[in-house]
Amino acid sequence: MRFLFALFLFLSASNGAAQPVPWPRAVAEFTSAAEVEAAAISFPNSANMQRRRIVAALEARDGAAALDATRRLAAMGATLSPPSRALVAPLVGAGPIAALAPVFDANAAPVAGSVAYARIGADQHLVEGLIWNAGSRRLYATTVVGRRLLELRPDGAHVVLEGGLGSLFGGATDPARPLLWISSAMMEQTPPGPGFTGLLAVDPANPAAARRIAAPAGATPGDAAIGPDGIVYVSDGMNGAVYRCPPGCTMLETWLPAGTFHSAQGMAFSADGRLLYVADYRYGLAVVERASGHVFRMNAPPALMLDGIDGLVRDGDSLVAIQNGAPPLRIIALALSRDGFGITALRVIERNNPAWGEPSLGVVIGDRLVYVSNPQWDRYGPGGVVTGEGPTQPTEIRAIQLRRMPR
Repeated sequence: MRFLFALFLFLSASNGAAQPVPWPRAVAEFTSAAEVEAAAISFPNSANMQRRRIVAALEARDGAAALDATRRLAAMGATLSPPSRALVAPLVGAGPIAALAPVFDANAAPVAGSVAYARIGADQHLVEGLIWNAGSRRLYATTVVGRRLLELRPDGAHVVLEGGLGSLFGGATDPARPLLWISSAMMEQTPPGPGFTGLLAVDPANPAAARRIAAPAGATPGDAAIGPDGIVYVSDGMNGAVYRCPPGCTMLETWLPAGTFHSAQGMAFSADGRLLYVADYRYGLAVVERASGHVFRMNAPPALMLDGIDGLVRDGDSLVAIQNGAPPLRIIALALSRDGFGITALRVIERNNPAWGEPSLGVVIGDRLVYVSNPQWDRYGPGGVVTGEGPTQPTEIRAIQLRRMPR
């Protein structure tokens, strides 16, 4: 299989020599245009902040700011819909918007190279994450509304664990013990009934004996990742915290407090396990020194869009990110600098694939990224009730080959 399209951006500005920038304050609510502007400067790789700048500029009738933010969006690989362009044009002029239109259209052009890998029946509701056990060569899936752990076999999806769980999100395989570590949370789409919020330690050979490690009050565990030392980390997409569970822990401990991030999502480790990369849905990518707990913003030129990342995995010396929160929908590869604090190249792997719904999480299996391509979040309302017309669709798992990227 080959890529139908590949876009390389080689970036000399992030060669590992730049001093890491401490992670700025992740503002949750903005009270003024000045605060929006300050956050956009602090997080230059956030398309979300450029869109907020446009809104603030429209309200203030500030044509210069609106045009600058629009140009930055185009340069980042983001999109701006024709109706939105029409809103901006009277303020900045039809000429500049017309000049940017081909760029926005190119940024939205589909790039497709994946193939169908597996299919999960429509009786399994809201499949979110995948867990790959390289030792046993088994692939597992988590469900949010179904509240089940599934094993994906050639003959279909088989229930491994259910009952009394919360909504299941991200997970990881323990490299030293026969365990799957899975985040469980109670949220709006969780069906009614008793549930669990915290971290599950599941031995697939004896799932009934799964250990439950409770999270602090008010937590909403999301993704999970385990380091080479056996410490499990759990992100919180609702309050921006990161928790951890050292070997033998009986309760998740807060490692990075609530408010560190706006919405902590996918996580991945550096090859040596020294650094933990954390995706903030609104603001972009952070890198955390595990030994000190110090949080830094990834060194990257502002021409890279790094917000809206849900799934994050490492593939050799690159990070592979699934962006579903910053249009266009993309899967990208990010080559890491030698010091691990920067990005030296970006490659678009897939973008706006017509076969997608809204891709969520994935895993690396050999030289391929295997990912959930249509979880169908838009079809589920409060309590997991199906909304819209007609039944939900089967969930398609897709796979695409990865290539190692130069530094």
